[in-house]
Amino acid sequence: MFKFFNEMQKCNQNVKILLLTKDTSVVEKYLLQYPDLRSRIISLYVNNNEVFKYLNAADFGILFRENTIMNNVASPTKFAEYMLCGLPVIISEGVGDYSSYVIEKGVGFLLNESELKFPEEFKFENLSDKKLSRDYIAQLGKQHFSKQSIIYEIVKQFIA
Repeated sequence: MFKFFNEMQKCNQNVKILLLTKDTSVVEKYLLQYPDLRSRIISLYVNNNEVFKYLNAADFGILFRENTIMNNVASPTKFAEYMLCGLPVIISEGVGDYSSYVIEKGVGFLLNESELKFPEEFKFENLSDKKLSRDYIAQLGKQHFSKQSIIYEIVKQFIA
């Protein structure tokens, strides 16, 4: 991920990266390997119920996972949080059904295995060229990922 961030900041001198993590010491470790990122990264620990406030200030959500069996069947909550905030997603291949969902619905960018290993192959200019509607993304998020979207199905299970 830091390699990707490093390539991104080379292409856009104005980029700022907000990392919400419980382990800020890991960020410090990686900043030793990528010192050019030090002035670009803001690393914070925030409570789960505060995360949406920070996501609403972002331009993209990033969801990178190794393409493993466990991740192929995963359903990371982070994706739903991004969608509900109307945040376009930069996602790696093999994250459950979400990787294909991003392309099918036009709500972000998919990085293939090669681009994940060699981020310099990713066309960073696409991030600013393609206009993604946050309203559209948030609407899909509400339709597909909110508690309200499944409440009737849950209630039917108790009635049946």
